[in-house]
Amino acid sequence: SSNSVTDSYLYGGLSHAVHLAGGSAYNSFRRSLLRGAATTSPVFYVDGSNYNSVTDSYIDNPVGDYNAYFSGGAAHNSVSRSTMTCQDLSCYAIFFAGASRNTVSDSYLGSPLGRGAELTAGSNYNTLARNFFYGGNGSYAALHFVTSEFNAVSDSYLHSPAGVALYFETRSAGNTVTRSTVTSGSWLAAAYFRAASSN
Repeated sequence: SSNSVTDSYLYGGLSHAVHLAGGSAYNSFRRSLLRGAATTSPVFYVDGSNYNSVTDSYIDNPVGDYNAYFSGGAAHNSVSRSTMTCQDLSCYAIFFAGASRNTVSDSYLGSPLGRGAELTAGSNYNTLARNFFYGGNGSYAALHFVTSEFNAVSDSYLHSPAGVALYFETRSAGNTVTRSTVTSGSWLAAAYFRAASSN
């Protein structure tokens, strides 16, 4: 815990560039480039670890499905003033699975061919403020909520040139989007609700 990585390049050719596990806490990454080349391993993987931060950094996965990934009860982590992007057809720029009370702010979360951000499996009470979410794949959303509640999106821009920009699905409830712009070129909707209530 309480380690710092600054002005560095971290590359994972066969696995993660960074993996925070086992309750790793209060670690910080500043002004660094994190890149991976593994198809199934997230570049930046936070699993069951809390109070870690990424600032002024670039997280990129040119070939894999996952870029930044928070799971296993990861909480109170933050990403700010950073870029998260990936190039695979089905990749997620950032993915939350059972991760709550995290903050992403003043950042770009996008994929020219894949998806922007997804919160699923009980990812609740996360704060997403002043971000640009972009999803270039018409089959997916720029920002997608699945069985996740009470997340807050504010002062953000959500765009998909061919798909849904904002998607609430399957018992996602209590989520809020305020002071934001949601645009889409989809025939379906800019914002689509499916079995989701009270958002």
